[in-house]
Amino acid sequence: MNLKMISEKYREITIMLTSAGGIIALLQDHPDVKQGVSTEDEIRLKVQLTQFALKKLDIVVDEFWPEISDSIQTIEVNRY
Repeated sequence: MNLKMISEKYREITIMLTSAGGIIALLQDHPDVKQGVSTEDEIRLKVQLTQFALKKLDIVVDEFWPEISDSIQTIEVNRY
């Protein structure tokens, strides 16, 4: 299952979020995906996952800003 399929499946389900923690967790460093060691597919998936998480955070930022603001450093690292 690729990220596009996951994203489409996610849209089909209406869920009330009580936390942004799950989305923020998607931005955590993945030690198994490192440039030079990982395959291009693994790196591409990490980039897609990061983009997905940042888009979802953008949607919920107004509701969960206090929680998201505690993770700004993690978010900033993933911008580059």
